[in-house]
Amino acid sequence: MKPRESSFPDFGKEASDDRTLRGFSHDALRDSCPQLSGQTDLDSKDSDCNDQQVWKDTSRPTHFLALRITNEEIVRMVGQVQAHMLKIQPLYSPCCIPSSALHITLCTLGLDTPDQVAHAVEVLHRIQPQLATSLPHTPLRVDGVDTFFNRVVYAKVQQQPEFMEFVDHLKLLLWESGVEMRDVHHGYTPHVTIMKATKPLVNQKGTKDVDPSLYKDYTDMYFGQQTLDRVYLCTMGGSKREDGFYECLGEIEFGQA
Repeated sequence: MKPRESSFPDFGKEASDDRTLRGFSHDALRDSCPQLSGQTDLDSKDSDCNDQQVWKDTSRPTHFLALRITNEEIVRMVGQVQAHMLKIQPLYSPCCIPSSALHITLCTLGLDTPDQVAHAVEVLHRIQPQLATSLPHTPLRVDGVDTFFNRVVYAKVQQQPEFMEFVDHLKLLLWESGVEMRDVHHGYTPHVTIMKATKPLVNQKGTKDVDPSLYKDYTDMYFGQQTLDRVYLCTMGGSKREDGFYECLGEIEFGQA
């Protein structure tokens, strides 16, 4: 498959040089490449945004790249928040994300055909060495609770410069290789979804908003740190694996950062 012509600025050979990327201003890179600023939040895509036009102009993503949460402390703390929320409002039980599916979305993709999926898998493996050199040196810190549109409750992932640059580098390499990104909203907010209000529950309760009393005691909670050791290519809305995680079509491993 021939990669599409990139609309990114021509960084030349330096575009794929991690030494250049590390020395390049993160904000300048994002300003120069508007495609890098897309929101990669697959969990908030069903939220009631004021601007509904976004869905008229943008196709839905089909797949996403994610980091799986494997730190037991983070998993335990997420479970603690969920238990507290369900004690107050048991109706939210189907809305809580299972511990086996906790993840941080890196970006969302549009892979509509088997050939596009195969190409994305091939690209992911091919760019692994370049991504490995720009891997964050420190684990990602998960700290605090917030919401998207009062419908998605999530644990905040601190926007460490090295991690944000890694995500930009990943998107740039994918784009240069002809992999279509379908990032719906503007701005990237790394997070771990704890609970998201589903449409059936919204209809049952008669409101789209999650009561802040469910999570207000945990807004400053420290969850733990997660190492970026693997990136998974997952099917959006698909079946789960036997271990409860999303169906994965490919993955790359980095080992110890």
